[in-house]
Amino acid sequence: MADEVNDLLYNGTKLYSGNRLVGYTTDKLSANIKIEENNGSANILVEDFPTSTLIAGTDKYYGYYKGVWIKYDGLTPKYLAQLGLHPGKELRFSKKNVAEFARKVLPKLEKTDYLAITGANGLRTILTS
Repeated sequence: MADEVNDLLYNGTKLYSGNRLVGYTTDKLSANIKIEENNGSANILVEDFPTSTLIAGTDKYYGYYKGVWIKYDGLTPKYLAQLGLHPGKELRFSKKNVAEFARKVLPKLEKTDYLAITGANGLRTILTS
């Protein structure tokens, strides 16, 4: 349904919220990933993601804030699902599988243009000591 609303607004259809015309804009969607080492395990947090105003479409995220519909470019629901990340989610990797996360998953996260990662080098340092 979100994709249909977006298509209507993008194509110039006038939609109203009460008696106010709904505005339309685009923005980039990115996320900050914070890795916290915790006694040999790792907590992975998705931070600064607008979960309260985020609407998932089939291929895009959208938002509605103060009478304006926002189509987000950048991160998509499918891309985040492939990485195993979801808005506002915290992932935990135990001592048993944190090394595999650092070797297999972390390099994929670091290659995307729309994720800023903090704590990766600290985790690698701890794993190699």
